[in-house]
Amino acid sequence: MSTGFWKCPPPKKNIEFPRQVFILNSNHPGQTTTDLQQDAIIEVLRQAFPNSVPTIEYMDLKREPEGDHLRQMRSLLRSQYKDKKYAAIITIGAAALDFAYQNRREIFNDSPLIFCATRSFQPVMTKGNMTGAIVNEGLHSAVDTMLKVKKNIKEVFVLNDESLTGLGLRRQLDEVITHYQNKVRFKYLPHLALEDLYKEVEKIPPDSCLLMLSFTNDLLGRTYDQQEVAKLISRHCKVPIFDHSIVRLGYGILGGGLADPTGQAATAARMAVRIVNGEDVNRIPIAYLRGSKNMFDYAQMERFNIPVSALPANSVVINKPKPFYEIHKTVILASLAIILVLVLAIWMLLINISKRRTLEDNLSETKEILEKIFASVKSAYFINDAEKRTIVNCNPAALIMFGYEREEMIGLNMGFLFPSTELHREFSEKMYAALTEHGAFRYDYSMKTKEGKIFPVNHSITQVLDKSGKRTHLVSVIYDLTERKNAEEQQRQQWEQLEHNNRLAAIGEVASSIAHELNQPLTAILSNAQAGRRFLSLDPPAIHEIQNILEDIVRDNKRAGVVMGNLRNFTKAKPARLESFHINDSIRNVLSLLNSETIHNNTVVTLDLEPELGLLQGDCMGVQQVLINLILNAFDSMQEVHPSERRLLIRSAAESDQVIVSVKDCGVGIKEEDRETIFDAFYTTKHDGLGLGLSISKRIVNSHGGMLRAVNNPDKGATFHLTLCIGSKGSDNYAD
Repeated sequence: MSTGFWKCPPPKKNIEFPRQVFILNSNHPGQTTTDLQQDAIIEVLRQAFPNSVPTIEYMDLKREPEGDHLRQMRSLLRSQYKDKKYAAIITIGAAALDFAYQNRREIFNDSPLIFCATRSFQPVMTKGNMTGAIVNEGLHSAVDTMLKVKKNIKEVFVLNDESLTGLGLRRQLDEVITHYQNKVRFKYLPHLALEDLYKEVEKIPPDSCLLMLSFTNDLLGRTYDQQEVAKLISRHCKVPIFDHSIVRLGYGILGGGLADPTGQAATAARMAVRIVNGEDVNRIPIAYLRGSKNMFDYAQMERFNIPVSALPANSVVINKPKPFYEIHKTVILASLAIILVLVLAIWMLLINISKRRTLEDNLSETKEILEKIFASVKSAYFINDAEKRTIVNCNPAALIMFGYEREEMIGLNMGFLFPSTELHREFSEKMYAALTEHGAFRYDYSMKTKEGKIFPVNHSITQVLDKSGKRTHLVSVIYDLTERKNAEEQQRQQWEQLEHNNRLAAIGEVASSIAHELNQPLTAILSNAQAGRRFLSLDPPAIHEIQNILEDIVRDNKRAGVVMGNLRNFTKAKPARLESFHINDSIRNVLSLLNSETIHNNTVVTLDLEPELGLLQGDCMGVQQVLINLILNAFDSMQEVHPSERRLLIRSAAESDQVIVSVKDCGVGIKEEDRETIFDAFYTTKHDGLGLGLSISKRIVNSHGGMLRAVNNPDKGATFHLTLCIGSKGSDNYAD
């Protein structure tokens, strides 16, 4: 007898083990079937009770099939366990069930019994305080599957030993054989020593097969492992070996309807867990399991030329050789991955080559187009080496513009195209500063031809950078401004003529007022001259009175001279002259010139002039022309206003570095649709107007860097705001 590995230390008497399970194994450690069952039971128990270890005892009936040692075992177990009560007793094998039942009170204190691994119903199973798991099919499934696979066999040889398990299996097979008497003969091989059994197995005819029930002991009493003995017998057997248990599959048997003993064991263990947790054993019914599964060994199928098609449906085949793909899956997948990467690389390379060719074609086409453009444009193009600062290429227009041959210009610095070294130095300093800050440079100045002719140009320069951001080349585009300057000069002269005509038109509008202004001093001079003649005719002459009269004549003459001077300056056609002037003086001069017109229009003019305004730099006559236009327009806008209500306010004020002059009237104001167009040339709201007054006025103001705008007053009338910068010099010619 052999006792268990996991036996607990002996407890005190009369102590219960509420969470302890006792396992009684019919065989010995190392017996494959019962070891598998026992391991399955222990696994279930450990999952349910992690801190509890079962007690295990072995009956060793495989090695001691006569059972002579059971009396001593009974005595030993009684002395060891009679005062202990376990929560459940699990028996493995029929012998363990019989022993536990017979000694349940004497040894196990009526602990509940759970049996497993039996293949047939036993009367003892109906007793109380007991339950368990039975394989319902017995050997029927094994024999039935065997005859389905080997349909033409005539005889079945049965290999079995005389152990308790073997005798029980023989009784079961004898019951099954009665169902197949008319189909096939069954013959038990004699109980022999293993070496003699080899000879018997070798004699089995080829139209037969071998059914293996149990063989763990031979005639000489030697004990064998079930899997190892299956290997040995298979080497000598020339016909297929069928079995009823999965334990020997893969060790020389073909297969069959095989039962998995671990399923019964796990079911029994789960019953024990329920009992340990307090469930009544008598309420747990016996479990009848369908535990067989058709399973076969592919190596034995090939040995006996049995195709897969001969197997029952849903059969499981082990040791089936893996397809080439599964065996070399890693290598194949790695190779495919490498091939795929290579294909993708080649594909991408082909795409890249195609794109590169397309880009090269496009680049070539673009280069050709650019060369045509480079050769056909009228502006001069120069490409300069940024480091050497020399010309590396130029277009035909550059050769025509400057009169040089290409060979004369390539490799030279562009300084020889400037009128002077100082101008080139100034240009270079400004250019490199602008390129560093903005990446481009544009400037208007003069250049000279090979013959020495100096002409105005617009010079634009952009820089070309490499991938590192380093400046490699400079592209110069030079546009000849001669025609444009000539056109601008012609336009300037035309505008000056228009302005002169506008001034003459303004004088024409106030001619009667000017005549009146001149008539007053001339009349006074005439009256004083006549009075002087009378004083001279007296005897003696009235010298003192004559002196007063002469002073009046001089004063009136100066007054007439001022009027004529202002009129002459205002109407004289001459280029704009830049000078310093006070805006308040200009306002007073204009009002003096328009004094009679003011009286004629019954308009009350109010001045609100801020004293000590800064000097303005510009065209004084041009600014006065703007003021005359604004004042005359104000007079016109108040024609529909009753004479007693006509008011004109002229205000000057300083704001930051600017002077703002406002001309505010109380007329009809500006119509909404006219607000955006009143400063356009040839646009007028007068019946006899030319539409140039406000347009010219705005142009004059813009040329001084100022601004002219108009707004309607909140109550009535409009206000024109003239803004000029203090110290602004304006331009030599008026620009839009």
